[in-house]
Amino acid sequence: MLFFLTGHDTKTPGGLPIEDGISWYLRSDYFKNWPSTWFYSYSSPDEVMLGSDLKQNLYCHLLCGLVQRDEVTRIGSTFASGMVRVIMVLEDSWKELCSNIRSGHLSEWITDSGCRNAVSMVLGGSMAQYVPTLKHYCGDLPLVSTFYASSESMFGINTDDPLCKPEDTSYTLIPNLSYFEFIPTEGGNGDVVDLADVKLGCSYQLLVTNLWGRETTLLSIDTDRTNEEYLFKAINRAKLVLESSDLRLVAFTSYADISSSPGHYVIYWEVKAEEEDVKDLYEKTFLECCLVMEDTFDEEYMYCRSNEFIGPLEMRVVDDGTFDSLMNLSISKGASITHYKTPPCITSEEGLQVLETNVVARFFSTLRASHVLKP
Repeated sequence: MLFFLTGHDTKTPGGLPIEDGISWYLRSDYFKNWPSTWFYSYSSPDEVMLGSDLKQNLYCHLLCGLVQRDEVTRIGSTFASGMVRVIMVLEDSWKELCSNIRSGHLSEWITDSGCRNAVSMVLGGSMAQYVPTLKHYCGDLPLVSTFYASSESMFGINTDDPLCKPEDTSYTLIPNLSYFEFIPTEGGNGDVVDLADVKLGCSYQLLVTNLWGRETTLLSIDTDRTNEEYLFKAINRAKLVLESSDLRLVAFTSYADISSSPGHYVIYWEVKAEEEDVKDLYEKTFLECCLVMEDTFDEEYMYCRSNEFIGPLEMRVVDDGTFDSLMNLSISKGASITHYKTPPCITSEEGLQVLETNVVARFFSTLRASHVLKP
């Protein structure tokens, strides 16, 4: 668990790069191609060491080390002053670190995308948020993950150590289930490689091709896959309910909230009233909108709702001008003002923060889970 960090890139007036020895080492091909078979490895992903934000990187270093605390045999830093800084971060943030480990989710203030994605992989997969609850109820019983799959395909099975801890589970790919290709996540030029060309010790994103192809999924909590067509259909049906109450939909977006169990769909709406202030909200109207939207989604969503794998749909009404603020955020990040469209599903942590700080009311579907299944 070595607290390596890189400094900012600087250059001489003549254009020559200037960097300290550790930064040069971490950016070198020698470090990037570090053999996994050597006698030791680092607890933090490369993205944490290569980040440029000191506060974020130290926090993520600590988080990765704590998650893998049983495997850590050495803790160190380039200078003694660095270890003092690390200890101070631990003293200030230990409660937040514990919360991240329990929930399997990284704090929202970690905004470096490469660092965030890499650390999220260390914290656990998409089902990691449910492990603490299962451990609470299961006691000493083993939690076994037998296979790794998605709606698109079965990927592999747990043949290595079925009774290991969930966070230590690994899977063996079954190559005759789908056609698997691999995209390198670090180094290389991003070219896709076949299974036979995968290199030991390297990390890849899995690319799957099967007979069914793949729909563009906007929202997913469990086995449900709600695409843009179903979302727009649900929004259009709810708009009719709005208009009957002299309300007008200005803009909307959506979000799959898995911060609690079970997860649920969240729809953000900015609404205008013809005469009254929108803060004098029509509760009955918005509750009916929630019901109408849920009733529009497909059978898989209904199945998950009836079995309480998905919680009730939530509508969060935001203040006037919120979606303009969302647009301004995208433009500040480089988006073209002439080509900007409100995303139907929000994934940016900063974008979510803009929406959340402007929520003026919340409504949940009152459709009972036992009555969700359509005849």
